Amino acid sequence: MCRLNKFTSYAVDEANYSPLRYKLGAIIFKGGSILSRGYNYDTIHAEEHALKKLKPHQIEGADILVVRINTTGLAMAKPCRKCHKKLVQNGIKRVFYSNNEGTIEIMRL
Repeated sequence: MCRLNKFTSYAVDEANYSPLRYKLGAIIFKGGSILSRGYNYDTIHAEEHALKKLKPHQIEGADILVVRINTTGLAMAKPCRKCHKKLVQNGIKRVFYSNNEGTIEIMRL
């Protein structure tokens, strides 16, 4: 779980780049290696931003971590239906996301 804490910290860093009120960051990783990072901007979701930086063969079997930050810490970042569909289509195997209690939940795809 220590690696997940490190990746959560990186996802929070990404979220801080977002110019939007609701700041989200995403990290795509496989094993111990980060493959891509992304944040939300304009109409682009953090998951989409991270996915578009990779080729399909790089994504297959990887995991993604998505966090939303606010003034008190982490908030709900469960992927929307559109992003969920894109994650499945691209071969992401697990989604880790922040919840309103400030912890990380896991969703298997």
